[in-house]
Amino acid sequence: STFTSYSTNSSLPMKPDLVAPGDGIQTPAGDNSGTSLSCPEVAGVIALLYQLRPALSSNQALTKAIMLAGINACGQLMGSSSAGGTATAMLAKTGAGLLDAKAASYIASNNRYAGVTMGSSMSTYTKTFTVSSSDTLTRVCLAWLKNNRVSGSHTVPSTPSNPACAVLYLEVKAPNGTVSRSQRSSGNVQLISFTPPVTGTYTITVRKISAPSSEPNVYFGLAWYKRGEVMNSSLALLCSLFLTLLCLAGCENKSNPSSYQENSGHSIIDSAEASTASSSATTVASEPV
Repeated sequence: STFTSYSTNSSLPMKPDLVAPGDGIQTPAGDNSGTSLSCPEVAGVIALLYQLRPALSSNQALTKAIMLAGINACGQLMGSSSAGGTATAMLAKTGAGLLDAKAASYIASNNRYAGVTMGSSMSTYTKTFTVSSSDTLTRVCLAWLKNNRVSGSHTVPSTPSNPACAVLYLEVKAPNGTVSRSQRSSGNVQLISFTPPVTGTYTITVRKISAPSSEPNVYFGLAWYKRGEVMNSSLALLCSLFLTLLCLAGCENKSNPSSYQENSGHSIIDSAEASTASSSATTVASEPV
């Protein structure tokens, strides 16, 4: 598309957070385009996340972190981080990148997230996760609440205030000591996206730089995404479906003696073997984080 709802004021928080298809969308009224078509798609993915994890429905920061971590790996729309740099992996016009329902749902269903309240005396939080040789892209997103206020009576139109927002920094340290950082001082999102330099255990660190005196406790959502892991999980699912089809074919052949005799030279996987193979194939999706 040639349009987005991005802001040109660099002093304000970066918007949009992400983008979704909005050009040539099929509707009952024909082809339509615009951000009004993109918004329902994002809302639909959020609804799916809440179906997977109902507790997320009351957690805006965590929902946001999952959505921005699970972005489609489209190079033209997705920002990236540089080792040793401090820039947030978001672009002015497209935010974190293109909406990806599959990646976001994988993060939610496999518990690749954490919701944390940093008390007034807490300044850092750490979390570790494992990167394997098949993980070709790693993304870590931090999002926290920015509470607007409305002064005056709720029965009289009022202008929302824009109170000071907490400032949190995000960094990811690789086993070889390489550190990627996101240290944007405005807004309420930090995002790191990089190609893992090595395999092993990575450490996420959230640092509280400041917080309003009126709200010293800061709640944030943290989510991480490993592209290779998601692809392996999809492959495992396809293998499981393929084995199931083989099982069904075997059962059908056994019920037809002439057909079964014709294929007697081929090994037929029975339901027990298919179940064992399926269980083995999907273990990659449940590796330790």
